[in-house]
Amino acid sequence: MVDDNANFAEYLAYRQRTQVAHRTLDIAERYLLQVRDSAGRSVPDAEVRGG
Repeated sequence: MVDDNANFAEYLAYRQRTQVAHRTLDIAERYLLQVRDSAGRSVPDAEVRGG
């Protein structure tokens, strides 16, 4: 298991050299979000959309 956030630069390099299909998103700049419900509990695997 690898934590891509721990070495994000290596993850970007991996995406450049691999043949595996990836989503076509520009992820060079990233934002870390914490999604919480109205009670303040974490919402795992939440889908976040830009407006």
